[in-house]
This record gives sequence, C-alpha cells and structure tokens, in this order.
Amino acid sequence: GKSVINTAVAAMLGEKTGELTTRGYEDATLKNPYGLATTVEAEALLQANKSTHNSGGTAELVNKRFASVQEPETVSHGTNMNVSTGKRLTGDASLSTRKIYQEPIVFTPKLYITIQTNTLLGYSEDNDAVARRYAVIPHNAKFVSEAMLARTKKARFVHRADPSLSDNLRENPYYWEALFRVLLPYAQKFLKDNLSGLS
Repeated sequence: GKSVINTAVAAMLGEKTGELTTRGYEDATLKNPYGLATTVEAEALLQANKSTHNSGGTAELVNKRFASVQEPETVSHGTNMNVSTGKRLTGDASLSTRKIYQEPIVFTPKLYITIQTNTLLGYSEDNDAVARRYAVIPHNAKFVSEAMLARTKKARFVHRADPSLSDNLRENPYYWEALFRVLLPYAQKFLKDNLSGLS
C-alpha cells in the first residue's frame, strides 16, 4: 500500500544522519552524511497552513531528496493544497527557514514530496504551474490475509499480504539495494530527459 512504498523509499535513502542501522546485517556498512529522507507536517502543504518558526516543517527539508506527508486531517487543516507553498518547495529559488531557538538557514529545495491520503485534495489555484508540479497516483491494490484472499479470489487488485515485507523494507539493507536497482534505470531516464531540473 501507500505507507509501505513510502517506508521502503525512506529506508533506502536513510532518514537519519550518520551510519544507518542494519540490525543483524553487520556485513553491510552503510553511511549517509545527512539522511536523505524525512517526513513533513501536513500543515506545510495545505491551504490552512499557519506561519510558524518552522513553516510547518520546512526546516526538515534541508539536504533532503524525499519527503513524505502522512494523511492530513482534512477537517481541521482544510482540503486544498497550498499551491504557493508547493511552488516554493519545488522551485529553484532559495528559501529561508529555521528550527526553534536556532539561526535561520538558507537552502534551495531539491526533493520530491509525496502525500498519502484517501481523500483527493483540491488546489488553491488551477494553472500550468499546478499541472507541472502535482501528479495523482492511484493505489488500487489491496493486500489481505490468506483467509481473506480465499473469499475475494475474483476481486481485482487484491493480493496476498506478506507480513514480513514492511519490516524487511525498513531494516534489511539487501531489500534497499534491490529497490535501488529497480528504480535506478527510471531515475537515469528521468535525468536524461531533463525533467528533474537537478544539477
């Protein structure tokens, strides 16, 4: 599902600074100077965002390449994406942010942001800038137990769940390498086609 995909990518890129935890895989020596993945508060991207010292978590985006936003509470946060914030976080301009009690940081975002939600969010405006920056990726697959699978054999997009998959994607470096090898050709094509804007 959505959360498993985000867990896999975040684990592969590293969410923490320094040596990555490998839990029983001592032969895998992995180091990451920053930790390239993080999570962002829903307020950072929704229209109901209120300005704070951390602007909803933008200070967490410094040196990151992947950010995941958990499903927002649409009742309290509002249901529209804040396109102005989205433009700033996906553009080429430098941003100034700071963590509480710390000096301001100036950085240029170079990352992709995913939002996990079961409710299709709207946009605070609708134009070409939105079309270039936002893409809706449906997740139709459903993963169920063996017993449930037997009762839903003819249902589309229903698959047998692997109870160990989430743990392996989160902790097993060999799964990270396998995922990296699967994604690498797509990343190479993406960069070759000059779609990313990354230097």
